[in-house]
Amino acid sequence: MSLVVSDNQKKSVRCKKCGSELDENPIFCGYCGEKVTWVMNPTVIIDQKNMSKSKTLFPKIVYIVSFLLAFVVVRYSVQELFSPKSTNTDIQNKLVDHFDNTELWVDFSSTLGHFEVIFPAYPSHDRTPLNIPGLDQPVNLETYSSGQSDGTTYAVNWTVYPSIVDTSVPRNNLEGSVNGTVWSTNGDLVSSKFSSFSNYDAVDYLIYKTDGDVYIRGKNFLVDHTIYQIVVSYESKNSAGVQFDKFVNSFRLN
Repeated sequence: MSLVVSDNQKKSVRCKKCGSELDENPIFCGYCGEKVTWVMNPTVIIDQKNMSKSKTLFPKIVYIVSFLLAFVVVRYSVQELFSPKSTNTDIQNKLVDHFDNTELWVDFSSTLGHFEVIFPAYPSHDRTPLNIPGLDQPVNLETYSSGQSDGTTYAVNWTVYPSIVDTSVPRNNLEGSVNGTVWSTNGDLVSSKFSSFSNYDAVDYLIYKTDGDVYIRGKNFLVDHTIYQIVVSYESKNSAGVQFDKFVNSFRLN
């Protein structure tokens, strides 16, 4: 049985650098990493029995990863950073005292995400169903986040990909996630490098947004079909108080 994922009226893209045809409207070429240009393409049909072997699947994978993680950073790292703050001085002082004292960080365990981590305060949970092109069912984006009074936000985000998504080369997925995050936030990539986390492939990155003077620092890693993002967003004036390493080093899978 075959699944039609695009039609004659649906746009696809062709990489202007390597010439590869890409479906599902990705922003970056999954083969060479170049931004792609729009062209019209005939119907694309993917055989479900051989989808994991199809070379046309990889660009779609990168698009899915980029879309999910870009959405995470925009919603939880940028929007919450500029959310209205209380004007009550007494409340602000109490919050600052609480969050500046790292001994008061709380242990948190998620049975849903199968991890343990510490937050500066007990986090809130949010679940967002995302409709991804090419997938029949929405993919749930799970987030636990904790914000400080100065606007700094600590968050753990994750999603479980369906088996249709090929994760056999984690670095390809991770690179796509960073590219998508940079593009979606309209920021500049300051640095990025592949690393590891508990023996899993990972990528560390730092993004800077001139609009708001905001830094977004994160570590993404892939565990089978689950991709995790540990991220902190903060204004540059508050960088000295950011406890990113403390946050990341406290994360444990269980």
